[in-house]
Amino acid sequence: MTHTQFIFNHLHAITILAFCQPIIVACLIFIIGKKSPNLREIVGCLGAISTFIFNILVAIAVIEDAVPTIEIASFNSSIPFHFVVEPLGVIFSCMISLLWFLNILFGTSYFRNHDSQNQTAMFGFMAIAISAGIGMAFAGNLLTIFVFYEILSISTFPLATHSQSEKAYKSGRSYVAHLVGASAGLLLPAILITIYYTGSTGEFTAGGIFPADSSPLLMSILFIMFIYGSAKHALMPMHRWLPSAMGAPTPISVLEACIAVVNAGILVVAKISLYIFGLDILRDLAGAHIVVIIASITAVTASIIAIRQHHLKRMLAYSTISQLSFMIIGIVVGSPIAIFGAILHMLGHAFGKITLFFTVGSIISNADRSYLAEINGIGRKMPFTFSLFTIASLSMIGLPLTFGIIGKWYMISGAWSTSTFSSSVGICAIGASTILTAVYLLPIIYRGFFLPADSKITARLPKVKEASILMLTPIFISAVIAIVLFFGYKYQIADLLNHALQTEI
Repeated sequence: MTHTQFIFNHLHAITILAFCQPIIVACLIFIIGKKSPNLREIVGCLGAISTFIFNILVAIAVIEDAVPTIEIASFNSSIPFHFVVEPLGVIFSCMISLLWFLNILFGTSYFRNHDSQNQTAMFGFMAIAISAGIGMAFAGNLLTIFVFYEILSISTFPLATHSQSEKAYKSGRSYVAHLVGASAGLLLPAILITIYYTGSTGEFTAGGIFPADSSPLLMSILFIMFIYGSAKHALMPMHRWLPSAMGAPTPISVLEACIAVVNAGILVVAKISLYIFGLDILRDLAGAHIVVIIASITAVTASIIAIRQHHLKRMLAYSTISQLSFMIIGIVVGSPIAIFGAILHMLGHAFGKITLFFTVGSIISNADRSYLAEINGIGRKMPFTFSLFTIASLSMIGLPLTFGIIGKWYMISGAWSTSTFSSSVGICAIGASTILTAVYLLPIIYRGFFLPADSKITARLPKVKEASILMLTPIFISAVIAIVLFFGYKYQIADLLNHALQTEI
């Protein structure tokens, strides 16, 4: 029996395990608790690795044209609550499960250095959030993805308030107001109106579910409601929750800004665009053009704000907002080539930005430096950490021979092919934001490697030391993946995207 035959023979069970494994891990983490931190973290690491393996097996089946389907329940006699795994979703599930493993490795060392409280809750709720993200990826229709979207919001709220300080609770209130408020006030009504208007069950269908004679005005309104209802992608003005969440410990910031939360917003935008509206409608939809222009403004504005930031994590938060806007532009212009690039950029951004957050977290953990003025000369004290920061920065800028340029190239090429005013604005925004990204990242590299340390700052801060092997390992792995993607995206990833887009790119 070949490995492919084995996967197909056990596909139902493998798909269930790909979703349920993080829940099992969360239960074990809460049971173990403080009694054995080492065992708790070993369980987390093994659970994350096995989750990634199960999702890879599901991806192999999807590449071979399988459609794993799991019937869970039904909302009523006609609307199912179920999983129908498609290529776009399985790319997302593989990505977040691998990033989860890296974050557990990093978090283990980070929290040991800080002797942080509530580590059990942090690791446990993180696992639940990953399961919710996989549930969104596997969702077969609008109501199913909405349920898991809400579970993701609820499970990450305790993480946003992890330190239990007044500042953390203020951040948590902003988190709930933006994300839960938007989904309840905009996303759910948009879903219900779409189901009623189309007379369907809201199933994700290639080409979309709206009839050809649907009202353009109604579809534009619904599309904007869908976009702003899925506010996890931090499109302005629904962006403030992300910078305010940067007061949390770095592993939590990573979950929100690189792994499950922001990328869940992008996943919703992609599934809505491809499988509810369809590219033929999207290209001529006024609401889509408006969203592209708003995303373009967001991309440039967030980059300008990032330049003005002195706190490193807040700078990375605004950088994330800008990069997410690139992806929205790429998806919403309605070109298969641009969507191809947007999903590649999601992957490149996830691994590149997690490397940046890890390196900044390492500097915070080992040198107690959080601000731009404090990092002068730190690259000479932490050369390995800062070299990895440099690699990830160059990828975020999108220099040639880095994976960051691949997604941007496809997005710009696809947007150019649509020949619309909004797509031209989007192209200009991507170009301008790329230059601005270099403006706020390259000076950090220069400061770290070439400027002398400020004696007044070094006198009041602890002596700088290189991070431990345990902390450096996930940083190194994420940086290597960001490099490998440049050479390897044309294989299975491209096959899955071509399958999703029903074309050959």
